[in-house]
Amino acid sequence: MKNILMSAIALLLVFSFARAEDLKFFPEKNGILQYKMTGFMQGKQTVYFEDYGLKYIIEQDMMYFEAENKSKTYIVRDSSFSIDLMKNEGYKFQYVENLNYIRFYNQAKDPNKAYQELYKSMGGKVIGKEKVKKVECEVWEFSNGLKKVWLGGGMVYKTVLKEASQTATIELVQIDSNVSFEKDYFMKPDMVFKPFGATNGR
Repeated sequence: MKNILMSAIALLLVFSFARAEDLKFFPEKNGILQYKMTGFMQGKQTVYFEDYGLKYIIEQDMMYFEAENKSKTYIVRDSSFSIDLMKNEGYKFQYVENLNYIRFYNQAKDPNKAYQELYKSMGGKVIGKEKVKKVECEVWEFSNGLKKVWLGGGMVYKTVLKEASQTATIELVQIDSNVSFEKDYFMKPDMVFKPFGATNGR
Protein backbone atom coordinates (compact mmCIF):
# COMPACT_ATOMS: atom_id res chain seq x y z
CA MET A 1 0.00 0.00 0.00
CA LYS A 2 2.83 2.38 0.89
CA ASN A 3 4.55 1.78 -2.46
CA ILE A 4 1.29 2.37 -4.33
CA LEU A 5 0.72 5.59 -2.39
CA MET A 6 4.24 6.84 -3.05
CA SER A 7 3.89 6.02 -6.75
CA ALA A 8 0.61 7.92 -6.90
CA ILE A 9 2.22 10.93 -5.22
CA ALA A 10 5.16 10.79 -7.64
CA LEU A 11 2.82 10.68 -10.64
CA LEU A 12 0.84 13.59 -9.23
CA LEU A 13 4.03 15.63 -8.80
CA VAL A 14 5.13 14.87 -12.35
CA PHE A 15 1.69 15.81 -13.68
CA SER A 16 1.66 19.06 -11.68
CA PHE A 17 5.16 19.92 -12.86
CA ALA A 18 4.19 19.28 -16.48
CA ARG A 19 1.15 21.51 -16.16
CA ALA A 20 3.28 24.27 -14.60
CA GLU A 21 5.87 24.06 -17.36
CA ASP A 22 3.14 24.18 -20.01
CA LEU A 23 1.73 27.46 -18.71
CA LYS A 24 2.44 30.51 -20.88
CA PHE A 25 1.74 34.12 -19.95
CA PHE A 26 3.61 35.42 -23.04
CA PRO A 27 3.93 34.07 -26.61
CA GLU A 28 7.74 34.41 -26.54
CA LYS A 29 10.03 32.33 -24.33
CA ASN A 30 11.82 35.32 -22.82
CA GLY A 31 12.20 39.02 -23.36
CA ILE A 32 11.80 42.60 -22.23
CA LEU A 33 8.75 44.74 -22.96
CA GLN A 34 8.99 48.50 -22.57
CA TYR A 35 5.83 50.58 -22.22
CA LYS A 36 5.43 54.36 -22.23
CA MET A 37 2.88 55.97 -19.92
CA THR A 38 1.14 59.26 -20.68
CA GLY A 39 -1.76 61.17 -19.14
CA PHE A 40 -2.39 61.00 -15.40
CA MET A 41 0.25 58.24 -15.33
CA GLN A 42 3.48 59.58 -16.84
CA GLY A 43 6.64 57.53 -17.06
CA LYS A 44 7.58 54.01 -18.05
CA GLN A 45 6.76 50.41 -17.28
CA THR A 46 9.16 47.58 -18.08
CA VAL A 47 8.31 43.88 -18.05
CA TYR A 48 11.06 41.23 -17.84
CA PHE A 49 10.13 37.56 -18.36
CA GLU A 50 11.55 34.12 -19.03
CA ASP A 51 10.14 30.62 -19.57
CA TYR A 52 7.08 32.19 -21.19
CA GLY A 53 6.42 34.21 -18.05
CA LEU A 54 6.47 31.45 -15.45
CA LYS A 55 8.45 34.14 -13.65
CA TYR A 56 8.32 37.79 -14.56
CA ILE A 57 9.01 41.21 -13.13
CA ILE A 58 7.15 44.50 -13.64
CA GLU A 59 9.07 47.71 -12.94
CA GLN A 60 7.31 51.08 -12.84
CA ASP A 61 8.83 54.53 -12.65
CA MET A 62 6.12 57.14 -13.04
CA MET A 63 4.22 60.16 -11.81
CA TYR A 64 0.69 59.19 -10.75
CA PHE A 65 -1.45 62.35 -10.59
CA GLU A 66 1.81 64.24 -9.95
CA ALA A 67 2.87 61.89 -7.13
CA GLU A 68 6.14 60.02 -7.72
CA ASN A 69 5.76 56.25 -7.80
CA LYS A 70 8.50 53.65 -8.20
CA SER A 71 7.91 49.95 -7.74
CA LYS A 72 9.25 46.53 -8.63
CA THR A 73 6.92 43.55 -8.60
CA TYR A 74 7.96 39.88 -8.74
CA ILE A 75 5.17 37.64 -10.07
CA VAL A 76 5.17 33.86 -9.80
CA ARG A 77 2.04 32.34 -11.35
CA ASP A 78 -0.80 33.90 -9.27
CA SER A 79 1.36 35.30 -6.45
CA SER A 80 2.73 38.85 -6.46
CA PHE A 81 5.50 40.34 -4.33
CA SER A 82 5.69 44.11 -4.78
CA ILE A 83 8.34 46.51 -3.47
CA ASP A 84 7.60 50.19 -3.00
CA LEU A 85 11.03 51.52 -3.97
CA MET A 86 10.26 54.94 -2.48
CA LYS A 87 9.63 53.51 1.01
CA ASN A 88 11.57 50.22 0.66
CA GLU A 89 8.49 48.30 1.82
CA GLY A 90 7.28 44.98 0.48
CA TYR A 91 3.73 43.73 -0.01
CA LYS A 92 2.42 40.34 -1.11
CA PHE A 93 -0.98 39.50 -2.55
CA GLN A 94 -2.76 37.01 -4.73
CA TYR A 95 -2.89 38.21 -8.33
CA VAL A 96 -6.55 37.44 -9.03
CA GLU A 97 -6.36 38.24 -12.74
CA ASN A 98 -3.48 35.79 -13.16
CA LEU A 99 -5.37 33.17 -11.17
CA ASN A 100 -8.27 33.40 -13.62
CA TYR A 101 -5.92 33.56 -16.62
CA ILE A 102 -4.32 30.26 -15.55
CA ARG A 103 -7.75 28.62 -15.48
CA PHE A 104 -8.55 29.82 -19.01
CA TYR A 105 -5.08 28.93 -20.31
CA ASN A 106 -5.43 25.36 -19.04
CA GLN A 107 -8.53 25.11 -21.23
CA ALA A 108 -7.29 26.94 -24.33
CA LYS A 109 -3.52 26.24 -24.28
CA ASP A 110 -3.04 29.52 -26.12
CA PRO A 111 -2.18 32.94 -24.58
CA ASN A 112 -4.38 34.97 -26.95
CA LYS A 113 -7.44 32.74 -26.44
CA ALA A 114 -6.85 32.72 -22.69
CA TYR A 115 -6.78 36.54 -22.67
CA GLN A 116 -9.98 36.65 -24.72
CA GLU A 117 -11.82 34.40 -22.26
CA LEU A 118 -10.40 36.37 -19.34
CA TYR A 119 -11.62 39.67 -20.79
CA LYS A 120 -15.06 38.22 -21.49
CA SER A 121 -15.29 37.12 -17.85
CA MET A 122 -14.43 40.69 -16.83
CA GLY A 123 -17.29 42.16 -18.88
CA GLY A 124 -15.19 43.06 -21.91
CA LYS A 125 -16.20 42.98 -25.55
CA VAL A 126 -14.41 43.55 -28.86
CA ILE A 127 -15.38 46.90 -30.38
CA GLY A 128 -13.04 46.83 -33.37
CA LYS A 129 -9.52 46.18 -34.65
CA GLU A 130 -6.54 48.51 -34.91
CA LYS A 131 -2.84 48.15 -35.65
CA VAL A 132 -0.28 48.95 -32.96
CA LYS A 133 3.38 48.68 -33.98
CA LYS A 134 2.21 47.05 -37.24
CA VAL A 135 0.39 44.29 -35.33
CA GLU A 136 -3.36 43.97 -35.80
CA CYS A 137 -4.97 44.05 -32.38
CA GLU A 138 -8.47 43.47 -31.08
CA VAL A 139 -9.71 46.52 -29.19
CA TRP A 140 -11.45 45.41 -25.99
CA GLU A 141 -13.70 47.73 -24.02
CA PHE A 142 -14.94 46.89 -20.55
CA SER A 143 -18.46 47.33 -19.28
CA ASN A 144 -17.63 50.10 -16.83
CA GLY A 145 -16.16 52.17 -19.69
CA LEU A 146 -13.03 52.85 -17.65
CA LYS A 147 -10.64 50.63 -19.57
CA LYS A 148 -9.70 49.65 -23.12
CA VAL A 149 -7.10 47.06 -24.08
CA TRP A 150 -5.42 46.39 -27.45
CA LEU A 151 -4.66 42.65 -27.60
CA GLY A 152 -2.61 41.06 -30.37
CA GLY A 153 -0.93 37.67 -30.62
CA GLY A 154 -1.20 36.97 -26.91
CA MET A 155 0.28 40.32 -25.83
CA VAL A 156 -1.16 43.60 -24.58
CA TYR A 157 0.08 46.35 -26.88
CA LYS A 158 -1.88 49.24 -25.44
CA THR A 159 -4.13 50.10 -22.51
CA VAL A 160 -6.23 53.22 -21.94
CA LEU A 161 -7.55 53.97 -18.45
CA LYS A 162 -10.06 56.56 -17.26
CA GLU A 163 -10.08 57.92 -13.74
CA ALA A 164 -11.53 61.10 -12.25
CA SER A 165 -12.46 62.34 -15.77
CA GLN A 166 -8.84 62.00 -16.88
CA THR A 167 -7.18 59.38 -19.07
CA ALA A 168 -3.87 57.54 -19.09
CA THR A 169 -2.34 55.52 -21.92
CA ILE A 170 0.15 52.68 -21.52
CA GLU A 171 1.61 51.74 -24.90
CA LEU A 172 4.26 49.23 -25.93
CA VAL A 173 7.22 51.01 -27.50
CA GLN A 174 9.91 48.32 -27.66
CA ILE A 175 10.17 44.51 -27.64
CA ASP A 176 13.46 42.71 -27.03
CA SER A 177 13.34 38.94 -27.58
CA ASN A 178 15.84 36.14 -26.87
CA VAL A 179 17.25 37.97 -23.87
CA SER A 180 19.62 36.20 -21.47
CA PHE A 181 19.17 36.83 -17.75
CA GLU A 182 21.40 36.01 -14.80
CA LYS A 183 20.45 32.79 -13.00
CA ASP A 184 19.04 34.54 -9.93
CA TYR A 185 17.59 37.57 -11.75
CA PHE A 186 13.98 36.66 -10.98
CA MET A 187 14.56 35.78 -7.32
CA LYS A 188 12.76 38.21 -5.03
CA PRO A 189 14.95 39.87 -2.36
CA ASP A 190 15.14 38.52 1.17
CA MET A 191 12.86 41.00 2.88
CA VAL A 192 9.52 41.08 4.72
CA PHE A 193 6.48 41.19 2.43
CA LYS A 194 3.37 42.29 4.30
CA PRO A 195 -0.01 40.79 3.25
CA PHE A 196 -1.87 43.24 1.05
CA GLY A 197 -5.04 41.25 0.29
CA ALA A 198 -6.58 40.16 -3.01
CA THR A 199 -6.42 42.51 -6.00
CA ASN A 200 -7.31 42.66 -9.67
CA GLY A 201 -5.59 44.19 -12.64
CA ARG A 202 -2.71 43.20 -14.88
